Amino acid sequence: MEVRYTTISESSSLDDGKVPFLKLSGKWIREMGFEFGHSVRLEITPGRIIVTPAPERDRLIEQKSRQIHQLISELRVLNNNLLDLGDGDDGKRLRKHHKRRQRVLVS
Repeated sequence: MEVRYTTISESSSLDDGKVPFLKLSGKWIREMGFEFGHSVRLEITPGRIIVTPAPERDRLIEQKSRQIHQLISELRVLNNNLLDLGDGDDGKRLRKHHKRRQRVLVS
């Protein structure tokens, strides 16, 4: 087991103002089995954070989730473009009606 030390920094958050920020970087991260683009699992308890590579299943779920969010964004753009095809006031009425009826929650 190797022990390293770092300092907790400060970062800004829109909701909470200033929040603690922890940056880890170095070749040693790769040497310990963490690769670029891989997800990690954080086990958080008071006074302790344990970082482990996420299981492959979790990585696949995260990757699919990113793909779904990207598709939803693309569909929203396409939808807005289609609504903009209306002429004059009809297009505005259609957009207003559509926005009022559409309730999609994405987390």
